Amino acid sequence: MSKTYNLEFVNKGKPFEMPMWTVKKHEELLELMIPLDEQLRLNVIKKEEYDRIYRLKMILLSLNEIDITVNEKNLQNMHPDDFIDLWVAVYNSGKHGIEVNDNLDFQKGEKKPLM
Repeated sequence: MSKTYNLEFVNKGKPFEMPMWTVKKHEELLELMIPLDEQLRLNVIKKEEYDRIYRLKMILLSLNEIDITVNEKNLQNMHPDDFIDLWVAVYNSGKHGIEVNDNLDFQKGEKKPLM
């Protein structure tokens, strides 16, 4: 079952499902950040400002799939805790996790030795 979200400035306040955060979308975000990467490298902007812009752009990439009218000002007017929750919701949307089976028994031949 998918989670639904409500934000007064998204989708006219109606519930929506968060778009999946994908490798493709993440690469798009990294492309958008290239001009700021150089500014960061040259100390034109501080790391804190870079991180703030990164989070804003990340959220906008997803929310604009639902509602193109969502803008940076909408996000800046949020409570800081709500903004962080939204950022985590965007980043984790579509995440299923991978299964790691560390319970294999080496002595029973279920696990290969590290070499």
